[in-house]
Amino acid sequence: MQIALPALPTLSDLPSPSLPQAATVDQLLTATPMLREAQAMQQAAAQHGAVLRAGTNEFTGQAQVQQRRIESLPDSGHYNEWQLLINRQLRLPSQAQADGRMADALQISAQAALVATRQRFLGEMLTAWFAAQRAQAEAVLAQQDLDLINAQVKALQRRQSLGDASVLELEQMQAEQARSQAALQLSQGMAASSRAALFTRYPLLAGNGGLQGQADASALTLPSLSAEQLGAQAAQANPLLAEQRAALQKAQAMAAQAQAARTPQPTVGAYIGSDRGGSERIIGLQFAMPFGGAARVSQERAALAEVDAAQWRLRDLQAQTEAEFQRLYVNAQAQLGAVKASEQAAQVQTQAS
Repeated sequence: MQIALPALPTLSDLPSPSLPQAATVDQLLTATPMLREAQAMQQAAAQHGAVLRAGTNEFTGQAQVQQRRIESLPDSGHYNEWQLLINRQLRLPSQAQADGRMADALQISAQAALVATRQRFLGEMLTAWFAAQRAQAEAVLAQQDLDLINAQVKALQRRQSLGDASVLELEQMQAEQARSQAALQLSQGMAASSRAALFTRYPLLAGNGGLQGQADASALTLPSLSAEQLGAQAAQANPLLAEQRAALQKAQAMAAQAQAARTPQPTVGAYIGSDRGGSERIIGLQFAMPFGGAARVSQERAALAEVDAAQWRLRDLQAQTEAEFQRLYVNAQAQLGAVKASEQAAQVQTQAS
């Protein structure tokens, strides 16, 4: 007697990954503290840049009042005297240019940090999202597997009652049924744990009550580019590389500042005064300039060494990024081949059943 078993689920009925809703992701990005912090640091960098462009060379005013006492004739007496002085340290054009370069570097560095923070947040969120979806899919597959085994147990029980199956066959299938039941409970627990971790960390994702993402799955498809083209795009969009490039630019700006500081900034001023009770009027100019010493030379050399170190760090990170991309690309190609082979095997099994 032939017992009909339930058909295997089709490929279209199996769980498939999807991306979260774009509007929900935008709300998460707006509310996340780490992104707010990066935005605040970007505003701070803009203000620091404004300080550098404006310069800190300010006018300094000075007033002096004194009393002169002369006891010898013929000028004996007490005289009130005063003096007013105003001066300012001048910023040379080379130093102003170096400060402007540093202001640009600060803004670029803050922007790179903001992009890196955004991508790090999205990476952590998507990792948790796909982990929850995968755990949910494994629970669904475990349920489907148990349903098939339950049907087989019922069929064997029917056959055994008709004398067409042995007790040993039935006991073996019942043992497999118990293992599938345990696997289902474990997968359901893992799915609940993953969902709880996801929704606790990102409450807005729990708004729709599930893990339903975007209906369009084309966003998960890799663009039809060669490995070299994909690698170039990955390197260009890599936030860590962008941060390191910004760090190199900042180090170069610091070296330019140190080089410009080799020439000391002069201080010029003017003053007026009154001596001997107003019988003498004084007006004059003031000029002061420090003599640069060995410290300025050492500062420039240290800044140049930091530029060299930043360049080597960038090269090392580029090599690491390229190696990681090659590993991920080869792994993705292998997994794609395995998925296609599994799909073909499932189709053959479905047709055979």
